Amino acid sequence: MHLYTYLSKITLWSTYNLGFFGNCVFMIKTDKVYAIAMNVLNNQDLIQKNSSSIGLISMMGVLSDATISLIFRKDIIHAHKLINAFKSVELPQYLEFFKVTLTFLEKTLQYLKTKDEDSILSFINNAQAMGMTESADTFKDIFEKVKILNKKSNLL
Repeated sequence: MHLYTYLSKITLWSTYNLGFFGNCVFMIKTDKVYAIAMNVLNNQDLIQKNSSSIGLISMMGVLSDATISLIFRKDIIHAHKLINAFKSVELPQYLEFFKVTLTFLEKTLQYLKTKDEDSILSFINNAQAMGMTESADTFKDIFEKVKILNKKSNLL
């Protein structure tokens, strides 16, 4: 609760504050993670006015991490809402790789709804074929964890 109280009062998101939030996404309740992530998105103009792209890169990375934490903790409704809000961020061409991550997160949610692995596995294979080896490995690792967590919840 203390982390949420501290983070919810931030209106000017520095790279430090974004990093702090990113390191806390698994320690804060999912509804609070969503609220803070929306606070970041609602204040993104201040981040984007930064003369470098470091703030925007940090913001997109933290929002990706927040979404993954929501997915891992099975808060699909907030994850879906955050992804939809995420789409409103205008990215310069050299940062469009974040759209790949966003697409992966959407495919992960689609898998959780349909239990059909074909679309996400095809996506991971396409990333691998494009030479995005490290990203493909990360996507594969996250997907495997999602599958394990999903199987555990089905057993309960």
